Amino acid sequence: MWQRIQTIFLLLALGLETSLFLAPVWREGAAVHSIGVFMWTNSQGLFPALASVLLPASAGITLATLFLYRRRTRQIRLCRWNIAVLTGIQALIAFYFATTEMHFLTPAVFPAMAVALHFMAVCYIRRDEELVRAADRLR
Repeated sequence: MWQRIQTIFLLLALGLETSLFLAPVWREGAAVHSIGVFMWTNSQGLFPALASVLLPASAGITLATLFLYRRRTRQIRLCRWNIAVLTGIQALIAFYFATTEMHFLTPAVFPAMAVALHFMAVCYIRRDEELVRAADRLR
């Protein structure tokens, strides 16, 4: 499990997803805001509530994907679901910044980086699956 490159990609994506949950994402004047648990109680609209639900779900999917290394087809499916969830999170962030006068910080692009990492993981998982199928044909 740990010697495969897709595991490293998934671990990096998990790190980006958890750091997005904890790091400040936007700045409004002198105040800096994050999408953490505290935004659920102080929510000022739909974005913080949706983001604070989707981010832990995305991190949970990535964590489950890490431990499904023997079921590669299921791993690919979960990565694709997570790509869709992360794309939705990135769309929420983009929509939120387009409709407000706030300035985004670097962690606002973490979902896009996690999508790229998940895509690379899917490519390597598919390559492993093809290698296993080719070895099964030789037997």
